[in-house]
Amino acid sequence: MAVVPASLADGPAERREWLTIACTLLVLGCPCALVLATPATVVSGLAAAANSGVLIKGGQYLEALGLLGAVGLDKTGTLTEGRFKVRGVAAADGVEEAELLFRLASVEAQSSHPLAAAVLAEAAARGVAPSADVEGYATLPGRGVSASVDGQALLVGNRQLAAEAGWAAALAGPLGTQAAAWERAGHTVVWVGEDGAAAPLGALAVADAVRKGAPELVAGLRRVGVRAVMLTGDNEGAALKVAGAVGLGREDVYAALTPADKLGHVRDLREALTASRPSWQLWRRHAAMVGDGVNDAPALAAADLGIAMGAAGTPAAMETADVVLFSNDLGKLAEAARLGRRCRAAILQNVVFAIALKAAMIVVTLLGLLGSFALVAAILADVVGALVVILNGTKVLWWGRGPNRKRKKKEAAAGRATQGGCEKAAAAVEEKVPVPAPVPAKAAAKAASKCCSGGTCGGSKKEDVEVVVSAA
Repeated sequence: MAVVPASLADGPAERREWLTIACTLLVLGCPCALVLATPATVVSGLAAAANSGVLIKGGQYLEALGLLGAVGLDKTGTLTEGRFKVRGVAAADGVEEAELLFRLASVEAQSSHPLAAAVLAEAAARGVAPSADVEGYATLPGRGVSASVDGQALLVGNRQLAAEAGWAAALAGPLGTQAAAWERAGHTVVWVGEDGAAAPLGALAVADAVRKGAPELVAGLRRVGVRAVMLTGDNEGAALKVAGAVGLGREDVYAALTPADKLGHVRDLREALTASRPSWQLWRRHAAMVGDGVNDAPALAAADLGIAMGAAGTPAAMETADVVLFSNDLGKLAEAARLGRRCRAAILQNVVFAIALKAAMIVVTLLGLLGSFALVAAILADVVGALVVILNGTKVLWWGRGPNRKRKKKEAAAGRATQGGCEKAAAAVEEKVPVPAPVPAKAAAKAASKCCSGGTCGGSKKEDVEVVVSAA
């Protein structure tokens, strides 16, 4: 267009016109806005996620967050806090509880599992010190651990490990009855015994608390059409108790799973999402796995998107995962999913805008509607288009910041009010007087219920606080 038509032109004016059109089309052919449409948004999204405590290891994983269709959730350390407390100890006939705790604590002292801290705390509370002569510590994936304590080979693990060790008679006896009762109550049961022995040394029950924000996470995922399922190696009783607390149905709970079982369920989720994809849809929704332990690593790797709880997660889980939450707040996962959707929407807007702008300018130029200003208009359109897509992409840096700030302020205010109510209620007990006027009776009672941990508030019993509040 710059050579042939210009060389055949009748005069300088026509030649200038063809050269102007050629230069205009050359400028319009530069896809600046289109090239910047995705990188500007992705970089902004990664920065926004990092600013909120979420590490996303690449732009493809940020976009995958916006295509979530199903999420597999580990129980211990993910849906629960991972801070166990011992709820019961049952020793076999002829075995002292102190001896049982000594052997169990000696093995667990080598472990980084959240359960180990509860065992060591219970042993310390009873004055039992673990042995320093521990050798051959090994993890048995999905079942427990093994080690040699003072030259004696021990096995510590779940019901599956107990069955494999040949302790079937004990599982059907009094110890098994007690363990079944603990499991029905939602506790995690740990079996302890000598490797090769016909019966275990005993069992221990521990319990964990549901993590703050877990019910809101499940509800939030459900609202945006994302299916949530629990994949745990714990017993069914403990799994169902946590599932009921967070709002998961029985059909969405898979318990007593090995790492291989979790891997299989994640693959099933992926296949189900592929099968349910409409024929007109160019992409399928993704399956994610959220976990924090070594047992979760295979499933994290197999999922379209692996998400690790970095605050209490193992190095293996964090290395395998594509997204790491550096916080115990599960709300960060929901925020990251919303951020992914927002970034996908911004990218689509940028691409459509960039193509539409170029197409419109080409049509206008060929029709000669801009006259001698065509080249200037093309340059301005190219620059303005690039600025628009950059600004549209960077807006994700501030998206949701206002609502999050308001939510944090409300939580902080509620925390201060609750703490103040607890302190005033405790002071009222100490002085044996009604609760002061600034704290209404109902508010003080609520404060006593929330703040008085372990049955005490300050130096007073929780029941005493509630009695004084009622009298007020």
